[in-house]
Amino acid sequence: MANWEVNKFGGASVKDAKRLMNVAFLMEKFPAEKRMIVVSAMGKTTNALEEVLKTFLDGDDHYLELFEQVRQYHLMVAEQLFQKNDTVFHKIHALFDQTLSFMQHVPVHHNDYIYDQVAVLGELASSRILSDFLNARGIHNQWLDARRIITTNNDYRSAKVDLRLSQKNLQKALEKYSYSCFVTQGFIGGSEEGISTTLGREGSDYSAALFANMLQANKLTFWKDVDGIWSKDPNTFEDAVQLPEVSFREAVEFTFFGAKVLHSKTIQPLVDRDIELHVRSFLSPEKEGSKIVQTKEIDAEEIPSTMETLTDNIIVTQLETKDYSYISLASLKEILEQFDRLGIKVLQVSRSATTLTLVHQNVDKLSKKHWMKSFLDEHNMCQSKLGNLVSHINTQSISGKPLPFANFNVHYEGGSIKFRQEVKF
Repeated sequence: MANWEVNKFGGASVKDAKRLMNVAFLMEKFPAEKRMIVVSAMGKTTNALEEVLKTFLDGDDHYLELFEQVRQYHLMVAEQLFQKNDTVFHKIHALFDQTLSFMQHVPVHHNDYIYDQVAVLGELASSRILSDFLNARGIHNQWLDARRIITTNNDYRSAKVDLRLSQKNLQKALEKYSYSCFVTQGFIGGSEEGISTTLGREGSDYSAALFANMLQANKLTFWKDVDGIWSKDPNTFEDAVQLPEVSFREAVEFTFFGAKVLHSKTIQPLVDRDIELHVRSFLSPEKEGSKIVQTKEIDAEEIPSTMETLTDNIIVTQLETKDYSYISLASLKEILEQFDRLGIKVLQVSRSATTLTLVHQNVDKLSKKHWMKSFLDEHNMCQSKLGNLVSHINTQSISGKPLPFANFNVHYEGGSIKFRQEVKF
């Protein structure tokens, strides 16, 4: 399946009629021999649908009013793009009516199952409007229902993809339609039984990477509201610089430490096919943006890639042996396994002879003093004075120094712990 390009448009890039017109402009400005367009829900639609769901599950009839507000917004956007008698309005109403009927007749209250049946509405509606608008502009395309392509299991809200079956489904769809351009949805999939599923929040990036993988695309382009990938958040750090090229390994490190440019699951499908990922601005399409590649060309005079982020909700847990004995590797292994069982992401580990320091996500289970008391007693360990003194880190900075992470530093300052980890790729 050569000569394919995949373009992914997130919620900000399709949030209203003006942005949808801009998508059409970009597709005309940057033509491709074969193209798959992957679309998110408009703006904050998913958040609005989550509020509808919360109200509905609480048994409050106010959900109907909230639901109609979401419907009316999509109709308003369509009114700015189409003539009054256009068939797109019937398609929008059909999608909303089907979802509302489901909510009013759902026999069970399995919240995650209900979430997936309702949340998919945002992507279905936005992609329908975009597909019809592109056709009206002469960019002929076929709308595809990603729930019939991306086959998953029934782990609602975080469904696992069966890439082999998904590949077969996509091949059948491409053989059925004689188009060179298709519009589909990110974030959503479907089980083999035909039940809607979702891939997790921010899963649209992952969807786009999956389509790029299955199409063996030449490249995948994310159209975002930033010019590319930056060394730091340009809205926070004045000395941030754009990185024209980043390796896949660097990108994985960036996402692990909280960079918001792309979803953490996005990289692997691209690595498998050696597909370049381009990050460009839909606001400034004349700029080249950044690209993520398998192996980055190294310039001897190049300044090392660095990353610095501000991360909230991070905790330092410091443990020490009660009798000043050495911390064994067996104890370290069991403690890390315990964190993994609890589903807690550990960002950094520092081990001295008698002290173990862990920097990790703030989780309620760990904020209590007795969170692992029996486990620690078994290993002759306790929480240190630093751990009892303060737990919240206000600032996490990442920049500089070679891998592996040799320079770990935690210090108390002004009522907070500041964690600084320097990394050079």
